[in-house]
Amino acid sequence: MYIIFEPIINGVYNNRVINIHGKTHFTKINKITSYNNIALALDFTKNDGAVLSHAVNLAKKDTILILIHVIESAGASIYGTQVNDSETQNDRKRLNFYVEQLTKLGIKNSIYEVGYWKAEKSIAEIVEKQSADLLILGTHGHKGITDILFETVTDKVKHKITIPILIAR
Repeated sequence: MYIIFEPIINGVYNNRVINIHGKTHFTKINKITSYNNIALALDFTKNDGAVLSHAVNLAKKDTILILIHVIESAGASIYGTQVNDSETQNDRKRLNFYVEQLTKLGIKNSIYEVGYWKAEKSIAEIVEKQSADLLILGTHGHKGITDILFETVTDKVKHKITIPILIAR
């Protein structure tokens, strides 16, 4: 109601200017050092290409890439780190393959960590454990109302960590 009637009451062509942001100033630019430990959340979908591409392009000579994959199966929810089903074995093989491919690209320092059950919790724990200074995640392509309904892992993780997050597309 206010938006409709305020211009009528105070005059539509009132030339007053409201500065809602305050005085214009340019903030101090902080020096950001190179990222030494970059964590990559991988889900073995087409999104991994964007995540890996950004990581490889940001990595310096001594950067450590920490590949993270979370196993969310029923077995992982019950047995946690003790789960050894075919999904877990295949996921570990795929992570080893990714490490081998990164080595061929010249990335000498890449490791992987597997999380279990809840992706957002596992990713946050691994990021902290490995002292990552950047996390790169992919997107699932939800838009609009589906983003609200399904709430992405990215939305949940951002509240659990304090480092910058790069969302790769």
